[in-house]
Amino acid sequence: MSVHYNTFTDPSVSGFSTYYFSKEKDHQLAQSINRSLTSAIELRDRGVMENNYFVLNDNDAPSILL
Repeated sequence: MSVHYNTFTDPSVSGFSTYYFSKEKDHQLAQSINRSLTSAIELRDRGVMENNYFVLNDNDAPSILL
């Protein structure tokens, strides 16, 4: 799991996103973590998304990026 905190000048771009690389290996973990965060924190849920980030695609174990 990799957790990143980003900043952006446009206040309409806020909340958290959960990224995964492989539907077969990572998607279930991403959905589970995203659901837990949605119920635990008061930030806008931007969803679970597939992406080809290096931190995700070069892993043998299930992995996500928040």
